[in-house]
Amino acid sequence: MLLFRIIALALLCVASNAVNAQIPGVPNIDFQRYFPHITAVSEEKVMKDFPDGVQYKFLTVRDAIDNSIVVALTRKEGKERLVRVFLARGPIEGSEETLKKTVAKFSGTLGVSFEFIDLREIRTFEEFEARARDLGWGLQVQSK
Repeated sequence: MLLFRIIALALLCVASNAVNAQIPGVPNIDFQRYFPHITAVSEEKVMKDFPDGVQYKFLTVRDAIDNSIVVALTRKEGKERLVRVFLARGPIEGSEETLKKTVAKFSGTLGVSFEFIDLREIRTFEEFEARARDLGWGLQVQSK
């Protein structure tokens, strides 16, 4: 039931401005057309439904050609399991405000706090890798 509420909240909040609702795949960053935008990372928290801990991330990727944003909501359960909860595409106009409102509602519903990380100035993989390292993130390059 909690998962249904999470998905419903994400659909209502994020998809309200989306051009297409759910879209297949994962966000792509190629540093030619697709660039990192803004990320919101939750604290890791132990909850009744997630006794090994859970962490949420809202990831946004900017499409420089069609001037849109791809928004993904992921959930890391414990140390290993990663679930894509939601993926949508929407207009870049108003995307930062929409993301902040969505994260605030989501945060209030689940009782977790989020940190926003602005990645809009990053233009190369090397810049992204350096920033990820500074943030303590691990990187895993996905092959097609």
